[in-house]
Amino acid sequence: MDKSLLVKLCSRSWCLTALALIASGVHARVSPVAHAAGCGRTAMTASFEHLLELGLLVRSPGHGHPLRPEFVFSAEGREIARWALQLEACLEGNDDRRRVRRAWTLPILNLLVEGRRFNQLRRALVPITDRALTLALADLVDAGWAERTVEAASSPPAVSYRSIGKGAEIAGLLEVFPNRP
Repeated sequence: MDKSLLVKLCSRSWCLTALALIASGVHARVSPVAHAAGCGRTAMTASFEHLLELGLLVRSPGHGHPLRPEFVFSAEGREIARWALQLEACLEGNDDRRRVRRAWTLPILNLLVEGRRFNQLRRALVPITDRALTLALADLVDAGWAERTVEAASSPPAVSYRSIGKGAEIAGLLEVFPNRP
């Protein structure tokens, strides 16, 4: 699994949603995808630009108005879009979708397949701040996607986190996240 691609892809909240919607048949332009996602065009434009930078989308040659361009998947983008469609299918409501759109949810869940301590997570996700990691872990625990275990017998008490329930299901999907060629 390409962890750096996953982190980059999750850095814009609507990227995975856009890929899944286009793969499901929504016309590959900013406005129709933004409308289908229920977000603003400005946010979706930023996500489309990010997908272009990552090489997952390309402008469709000879199609579209210069102010309303059409896009198509690159070969890698098509593969990741199929994966994003699988992810979208396992999400149950707006709360799940909102949680997955947060920048660090998927990279953290990817690491929580085995139990991990806070410092292990922080070292594995180098650009993450302590605050962002703390907030993301608290949200995952509150949602029932992760479990916080305190081993009181050790001194100081050892706290570890592991994915459970919906978090474990999504972590399983992350195991088959496409690798960059």
